[in-house]
Amino acid sequence: MKVTIEKIAPQISINGNSINSLIGEWEEFYDALRDVVERFPLDTFHPRNQSGRTHSQMIEVLKAKKEMRIQINNLQKVAEEMIEELTK
Repeated sequence: MKVTIEKIAPQISINGNSINSLIGEWEEFYDALRDVVERFPLDTFHPRNQSGRTHSQMIEVLKAKKEMRIQINNLQKVAEEMIEELTK
C-alpha cells in the first residue's frame, strides 16, 4: 500500500489534538528521518564488508540498499507533504 496524506491526514476537530501539536509531531518525525538518512549504515553495504558473496548475491545486497533508501525517502516525502497540508 502506498501511503499518501489523503489516506492518513488527521481530521481536525474540537475533540482532537491541536493543529500545532499535530504539526510538531510531524516536524519531529521528519527530523528523525533526516537523522536516519545521516546514520544510514553505508559501510554494511560496501563490497569489502560483503566479501565471500557471489556476483548475483552482491547485486541483491545493492538492491536491498537501494530499496531501503527509497522507503526512507518515501517517508520523508509523506512527512513533508503532511507538514505542508497542516500548515495551509
